Amino acid sequence: SDFVNIATVTGKDPFNNDLSDSDPSSVDVTHPAVDIRKNAEGPDSQQILSGGTADFTIRVVNTGDVDLTNVTVTDVDAPDCARSIGALAAGVFNEYTCTVTNVTVDLVNTAMVTGTPPVGPDVTNSDPSSVDVIHPAVNIRKNAEGPDSQQALVGDMLTFTIYVENTGDVTLTNVTVSDPLVQDCDKTYTSLPAAATDTYTCTVTASTDFTNIATLTGKDPLDNDVSDSDSSSVDVIHPAVDLRKNAEGDDSQQVLIGDTATFTIYVENTGDVDLTNVIVSDPLVPDCDKTYTSLAVGASD
Repeated sequence: SDFVNIATVTGKDPFNNDLSDSDPSSVDVTHPAVDIRKNAEGPDSQQILSGGTADFTIRVVNTGDVDLTNVTVTDVDAPDCARSIGALAAGVFNEYTCTVTNVTVDLVNTAMVTGTPPVGPDVTNSDPSSVDVIHPAVNIRKNAEGPDSQQALVGDMLTFTIYVENTGDVTLTNVTVSDPLVQDCDKTYTSLPAAATDTYTCTVTASTDFTNIATLTGKDPLDNDVSDSDSSSVDVIHPAVDLRKNAEGDDSQQVLIGDTATFTIYVENTGDVDLTNVIVSDPLVPDCDKTYTSLAVGASD
């Protein structure tokens, strides 16, 4: 601690008189110190999206009892945080913000401050701050295990398979599946941890052709929306065929016993899809029987 010491000299003169003198000297014991805080007013850890910007608050305080000079902040991983503060009086602080842009990997960077007191070696202090780079992502597939399109007749019950996956590295909240044209496919998850999956089925009655889109949306820890969508088409078909006998004449004819009756057969695919294994069968007139391997839309014979 501080103290004042006094040196005293005494002696005798030739007449045996006492002689004396004294002189005081004070000693000021100093306690130089400096403190640095990174993200002083917030957490020492932060999350950002890959490619985003990390913001820091740097607070340097002269916590000693003497003024400091040549106060300098260095930060290898965040060059924008480096500062030459210069002189910093006892009890005084200096605060500023700095950034690191385009951060793509996790990092723990350390800010270090150094200052020079009036006497003695430099004083120093450091503080680390971590950055967690997150990659939120989701994936949805409709009819994940089958084709993305299907055919059905009017009135058929259509079944879809929905596959949901959190393909990112953070838990998502308020996760919803929305499918405006097939509301039975809608679903909500309170949260969906990283790598979590879910598969379920949903149905709708076929009426007309349509392409519907299932959209998966969630919130990452930074309250950003994360989404993905997948479409699935439905082709509602109307197969039909037309057969006319004696198409170009009357549907009835008169013949004498033993005469030959001649028929004209007209076959047409009147639907909207190709037909296969088309068979004309006439039990009483086998000569009218005929088979078509396929019959295209609009084809006739």
